[in-house]
Amino acid sequence: MADPTTDGVIILFISGEISTGLLLFSIIRIMEGDVPVATLNTVAIICTLSMFLHGFITNKAHIARWDLSALSVLVMVLTIYLRGHEQVLWIFPALTTIFFLLPADMAAVICLVFMIGVMAMM
Repeated sequence: MADPTTDGVIILFISGEISTGLLLFSIIRIMEGDVPVATLNTVAIICTLSMFLHGFITNKAHIARWDLSALSVLVMVLTIYLRGHEQVLWIFPALTTIFFLLPADMAAVICLVFMIGVMAMM
């Protein structure tokens, strides 16, 4: 394992926290019988956990940074689509994650497109 860089530590922390946080929501969705969202959360947990392990073993953050950003946007859009407008509350954490992972100009463009897509769904 290589010595961790600042980018690698950020990727490890964010992917680990997303995995941990989504695990609780996945359990809640399973108990509620909300199979589509529980499946989405479980797939997101597997993806973020694999990114965590990849980052921990290789300390390569460039691809994981883009993967986590894309996963964050995709899961948020699908959650709003599946559960409705009450999930709009979770947009802020998803967008904040993107700004931590990507350069500010790229994050702003992605967030703008994301917000236009969310507004189009409502």
